[in-house]
Amino acid sequence: MSLANGAIAEDKPRLIFQITVYQLRGDLLQRYFGQFGPDGVRHLMEDGVYYDNAHHAHAHTEAVIGHTTLATGAQPAAQGIVGNLWYDRKAGRTFYNIDNEIDRWSRTDEAPNQIIHSWLDAQAQPADARPVCAYPSVAQYDGSGDPRDASSFSCALKD
Repeated sequence: MSLANGAIAEDKPRLIFQITVYQLRGDLLQRYFGQFGPDGVRHLMEDGVYYDNAHHAHAHTEAVIGHTTLATGAQPAAQGIVGNLWYDRKAGRTFYNIDNEIDRWSRTDEAPNQIIHSWLDAQAQPADARPVCAYPSVAQYDGSGDPRDASSFSCALKD
């Protein structure tokens, strides 16, 4: 790990921005550092944190496993993402890790009627969900129902 200022910040970061480049050897960033402009990769290397010799402690390194391990700091056995594909017994079918409306749209060329954005809380439990609205509309709470459920929101122009 390389730290731009040589110390770890004591305050919690306002933003964590992760870039992962597959198959990029750790020495290449330093090799081409002189060719980077001041506002891109050079800025991130000088003012941020980058890993020039990163290794996973797990053997199975498919895309989503590595991304989740890097982002959470937890090994697959702890964070639960153990493969790009998995079989859901309840649904009776195999899922891909980004099996969502946008992925289906890219595979079928059929636009979804609605896209729901959801996120997890700090304990990796489902938190809130909202419809993604076409600009300039925004998701607005309908005034009844669970405020964490996307079905309690409608797309409308901002009041």
